[in-house]
Amino acid sequence: MTGSTHARGRAAEEAAVRWLETQGYVILERNVVNRGGEIDVIARGPAKRRRLSRAAALHLATRGLHLTACRFDVLGLDWVDGAWRYTLVRDAFPYTP
Repeated sequence: MTGSTHARGRAAEEAAVRWLETQGYVILERNVVNRGGEIDVIARGPAKRRRLSRAAALHLATRGLHLTACRFDVLGLDWVDGAWRYTLVRDAFPYTP
């Protein structure tokens, strides 16, 4: 891609937003600037959380565990330099049956 650094960054941000939206994310804010720095995109994916929560509720109910506490940990995997890199986010979002 040619052009200025600013133009490339803007194009990349637009591509990221379009991709996030296709994945069910809702874009809440863009280009938030404060004393801590700048956040390009703030998004959330409530549809995926709802699907996971429904699946978890059904799974727990079919096993008689519907009153059992539940949490969602998220494991991200990236293939880097010929090996997997793991990123674990514990208690990533609340369980909402």
